[in-house]
Amino acid sequence: MFVLLLSACTYEVPTDEERLDEAPVLNVLRGSMTVAGPDDVADAVVVLYDANDPPPPTGTGRPVSFATIPAEDFTSADAGGLRTAPWALTKVPDGAWLVTGLLDVDANFNPITTSNAGTTCGDWTGAYFESLTTYTPATIEVAGGELLDGIAVLVGREVTIQRPAWRYPDGLPPSIPATFGAQFTLESTGVYSEVYELPGPFDGTDLCDTAFWTYVTDADGDGEGDAHPNPNLAASGIKDFWPRIYLQYMGEVPAGEVYLTEGVPLAAAFGVGLPPVNTPTPATSLDVLFAGKAIHRTTVDGVVTEETVEGDAIPRGEWAVTVVQVTGQTWTLPNVLAAYGATDAAFDPAAQGTYLTIE
Repeated sequence: MFVLLLSACTYEVPTDEERLDEAPVLNVLRGSMTVAGPDDVADAVVVLYDANDPPPPTGTGRPVSFATIPAEDFTSADAGGLRTAPWALTKVPDGAWLVTGLLDVDANFNPITTSNAGTTCGDWTGAYFESLTTYTPATIEVAGGELLDGIAVLVGREVTIQRPAWRYPDGLPPSIPATFGAQFTLESTGVYSEVYELPGPFDGTDLCDTAFWTYVTDADGDGEGDAHPNPNLAASGIKDFWPRIYLQYMGEVPAGEVYLTEGVPLAAAFGVGLPPVNTPTPATSLDVLFAGKAIHRTTVDGVVTEETVEGDAIPRGEWAVTVVQVTGQTWTLPNVLAAYGATDAAFDPAAQGTYLTIE
């Protein structure tokens, strides 16, 4: 709460011109979405991400803004089966941005909730690409009230597997010590909520059931899994293994500070039970090791600094856990489904509201 103390000085109301001078001038991004592949269109979404905090699987960024495109805005399919519709993102701050696209076939996407902010089996995805050879997303930079037009978002990749919805065994949140090797387990679950449903867990018959799709990256084609991109984990012999497991401390910290760490799937740590390289392989449970270290990230005036902490410097208390598949699909506990009723007795909403506790 701000308190205005009036003394002998007279408070002067700022003029409209002064307000305009102080207000930031925001930018506008405009373009078209072209959909290639599906027989029918659905409502679509254009999503904006900070280029310095990209979305999964590259990073863990959350949407900054989004715009919806009603299905009826798309043109009829041309001779090549392509359909196009316009889109616009207004009030975009100065900065560097990524623009992605989603055709929401099952109409259950909501970019501002932890439970619904992901693609599901049967959706189609894409982005504004730097290259249609490598399909690398392009970075867009705007500043000073710029209008940038002609941004072509191409949506043409079908999502053929389901999100990795999960819970802790028996729905009970674990408590672990803050030491390397402390272990916890995640298990797949179907989601049967009054606001969101995903079939599962995977029983070997339907790829659209929930599962952990394990994947070992072999980018150089030598038949061996590559080293983990995190040099600290790579130095311990850990492979480039998916899903990634990210932990974030949810207790009170000063503004601009965050504690993060990465859990290590047991298979990646010890090389036991690894799937064939470059081959998505479903599993319905994951044993995860706590890394014994965390990153303390501080942001002051836009400048980010990081330090590695361990032992007593690791915050004790509740941590959120996010699973990220190689497809970029995610699932986080806790999430908002804990506040809604179940549509099936096999689904316990309360299990979706649980934290991992580090003691």
